[in-house]
Amino acid sequence: MKTKETIQKDQMISAFWRRSLAFVIDLIILGLIGIAIGTALEQQLAIMGESGPLIGFVITVLYFGVLDSYIGKGQSIGNKLFRICVVNKDGEFITLARSFARAAILGVPICLNVLYLPMLPDFVQLIIGLLFFSISVAVIYFYLFNRNTRQGFHDIVTKVFVVQANRVKEPIRAIIGRAHLVICSLFVMVVLCWGGYVIYLQHQPANVETMTMLTNLQADLAKIEGVDTTGVYVGNQVKSNDGNMIQNMNVTVYTHDPKLDLKVMEDNIINIVLEKYPLASHTKEIQVRIVYGYNIGIAKKYQTHITAFSPANLERRGHAIENAVF
Repeated sequence: MKTKETIQKDQMISAFWRRSLAFVIDLIILGLIGIAIGTALEQQLAIMGESGPLIGFVITVLYFGVLDSYIGKGQSIGNKLFRICVVNKDGEFITLARSFARAAILGVPICLNVLYLPMLPDFVQLIIGLLFFSISVAVIYFYLFNRNTRQGFHDIVTKVFVVQANRVKEPIRAIIGRAHLVICSLFVMVVLCWGGYVIYLQHQPANVETMTMLTNLQADLAKIEGVDTTGVYVGNQVKSNDGNMIQNMNVTVYTHDPKLDLKVMEDNIINIVLEKYPLASHTKEIQVRIVYGYNIGIAKKYQTHITAFSPANLERRGHAIENAVF
């Protein structure tokens, strides 16, 4: 049976469905902004390659940072439509600095999970990726399971709440269950330990030479005319009939030039791969992906030309074109 205080708390804190729908509206608005920017600056954004999500991140922080602060009276457009707003524990609208900090954390799962910065060493990129992944899971976990306060991780860190718009100025006494803090902390520890183990394996003598060759290979691929950024993945994917693992290789290059001769570029890529990475000749298949387009986190438009090669005879095993627009 609910007590009077519990009923009062439930009426004050925004309902799950109301806040979720408000967030969907905000994402649609951000997506429309992203599409407009992409339409106007498509080729410029394509040049940015996998660092494009930084643009969407800045737009997201500005959008939520300004509107969810006292300037917007705690209401993004979605919040306004569903009559909810962002406040501190005293029921007051929050400062611009606190709102920007909250929006920056929220912007990680929206935009930065696909961020790749080729100028950074691989182990640094891995650490950043694990950090962003942990933040994303924490935001979602607390929002779904923290039923007492309905705060996401971004709300908890910045000490804010989302309440009914007609309950502003009322102090909030809702408390987060300790079990949620323990569960999320354990998860982050596991993720970080796993990341540390991966870095440890990469720096073993048996793997250092391979990692060096792959790094040098990416640098050489980036020198091809029209190529902006590159990515190389080698992994054991399926088992052969004799029970051994089959090693496949995936080479991805991003270009800002939609008029490239794809066949010539594919041949250049394969020649460089076989010359700079001798182990490629022992793989079952080399898949070459030439990607044109952009991804700015809040919107993306890609056209991907994929061709599979057999290293044994360099025959093309077929190709496909994938289009992705959002």
